[in-house]
Amino acid sequence: MTYARGLFLIAASIAFSIPCTAETITITAGDWAPYLSPDLKYNGVAGRIISESFALSGVDVEYRFLPWKRAYIQAETGGADGTTAWLNRPDREKIFLFSDEVIVETHVFFYREEFDFDWRSVKDLTQYRLGGLFGFSYEVELDKAQEEGTLSLDRVVRDGQGFEMLLRGRIDLYPQEINVGYDVLRRNLPKDQTASIVHHSYRLPSEAMGEATLLGARNTIKGLLPGKNAFTDKVTAPLEAGIYALDFGVIHPGTDSPDVRIANSGRLQDGWYSVGQVSVTAADGIPADDMAYNGDGAVAFDDFLLLAGAFGKRVDEAPEVAGFDHNGDCKIAFGDFLQFSRNYGKVVAG
Repeated sequence: MTYARGLFLIAASIAFSIPCTAETITITAGDWAPYLSPDLKYNGVAGRIISESFALSGVDVEYRFLPWKRAYIQAETGGADGTTAWLNRPDREKIFLFSDEVIVETHVFFYREEFDFDWRSVKDLTQYRLGGLFGFSYEVELDKAQEEGTLSLDRVVRDGQGFEMLLRGRIDLYPQEINVGYDVLRRNLPKDQTASIVHHSYRLPSEAMGEATLLGARNTIKGLLPGKNAFTDKVTAPLEAGIYALDFGVIHPGTDSPDVRIANSGRLQDGWYSVGQVSVTAADGIPADDMAYNGDGAVAFDDFLLLAGAFGKRVDEAPEVAGFDHNGDCKIAFGDFLQFSRNYGKVVAG
């Protein structure tokens, strides 16, 4: 099954209004490699997404890794500013404010290869012995079955313990996200033992993150073959401000899917080729009179010199440059120059 987890926060001020003054927030989480872990660079994939998202507003993130139940309770009781990464459930919405989805997961049941296992509904699982993590939330229907007493899990503190129980035959099934599960097996158990563990996907309704935005250029495959070719084209990106992954592909006109293999390496599973990242800033809607810094009613070279003098400074360290921070990222950088250039030469008064 594929579904999404997000970050949820206690303080509304963090979710909706970030001041320019330097700020550090604390977020609790369980050790959940490769998505979240103190042993990984950037604290894992989800950790990097969260940190970079807050960094766009000048906020630093400090992670506090705890057992899942403690991570939840500590955020719930105000011991931390937020916690990640949890499923959005109605009972939690009464306590927390949820962000957009941070990661999309695929959850599976792990079991021994020789074990005859199949299922169609939660009711089918009652005949099996299941393991699980203390304080960890599983798919909504599984959580509901546990709360109603129709399904029970033999809980452990660490995933490694759960997989050891599975190998010894003390449980029949161990549910976990597919990448997390195989990472635990790789790091904690001998390869000759882990080879006997396989997985079976959840078969419950799925929910995934929003669709990607397809930006089409006017060039065709004739412009790419044969040999090396370069082309320049402009596309309109109807995106909100933020950082986006940028992928490239030659698409079929009838399906909008990348059907052509254009390189010997670097092709992703969905057929696209990763190019890198692109940062989108909110450049529209800023009045020109905000850029006539010297008050003469025109956006001209004198104003450019004033902006250049503030370049590289941070608002929290030099409050006097706040008037030059047009994109609200609390620093005077290229994005502010870009927006200034769009108003250069305009007369805004008399």
